[in-house]
Amino acid sequence: MDLRFVEQLIHGEQTAALAQMVRYCLEKQLFPRYSVTEIVRLLTSEINRGGLPAISDSSYAAMGLCMPREQEIFACLNRYRG
Repeated sequence: MDLRFVEQLIHGEQTAALAQMVRYCLEKQLFPRYSVTEIVRLLTSEINRGGLPAISDSSYAAMGLCMPREQEIFACLNRYRG
């Protein structure tokens, strides 16, 4: 997905975190079951509970990930066309 025009993304670590969020949504099959708003709530809740490693594909602390703002998560998920 093309995030070039999401001007608020300033770090590659934010983009990496968004990629992990999309991967997490695909693995948990969230896209067909929930709206984007509900998915953002689920993701932020999961991250608030367990930090970024909660959505990472690694069992150890997520390195190279930086939490994007909620608006950027919406922008990313709205562009997903799976």
